[in-house]
Amino acid sequence: MSSHKKISARKLAVNRANARKSHGPVTPEGKAKVSQNRTVHGLTGRFRVLPGEDQEQYNDLLDAFIRAEQPADPIEVELVKKMAQETWLSQRAVRAQDECFIQLPTTAEEEAAAGGRAKVEVDHSFLERWLRYQTQHDRAYARAAAELLKRREHRLRMARGIESQKRAEAAEKRRENKETRQVERHQTAVAL
Repeated sequence: MSSHKKISARKLAVNRANARKSHGPVTPEGKAKVSQNRTVHGLTGRFRVLPGEDQEQYNDLLDAFIRAEQPADPIEVELVKKMAQETWLSQRAVRAQDECFIQLPTTAEEEAAAGGRAKVEVDHSFLERWLRYQTQHDRAYARAAAELLKRREHRLRMARGIESQKRAEAAEKRRENKETRQVERHQTAVAL
């Protein structure tokens, strides 16, 4: 026996008629609004600075990363951007963790007995989630930084390889010139 209830033909017809009416948002404003329906905390999905955050502060962070890392090509620029984004998201997760600690009201006697320390309650279910997101973003930062370092080391090896190749070619040319001079001296000596 099926666990699904049978839908009457009338209800099915009404459902289908209602489904045909829905076309989603039409105006640009409506589309922009519904595009944010699933944004709960901004720690997953596509990166963006949330409305409660400071876009200028993120831009300053990105500029600081670019100045410090001095990317050499578009791929390195993207890796540096990723590092800045992951740093921003990790900091966002830390701010969310701070909200998991709720200071409980205390009386003067309780405060004195606790030595001035506040009573705090922790929301463990959310704290674990924010810690997991922070760890995820810290690891993504480390991967981007490692890839950037790997690319730089490769570029340096290539530059060193080209330099050593040029030195080897110059040494070979000097040897050839020396041999040519020796042959010319020998021929001159024989001719005399």
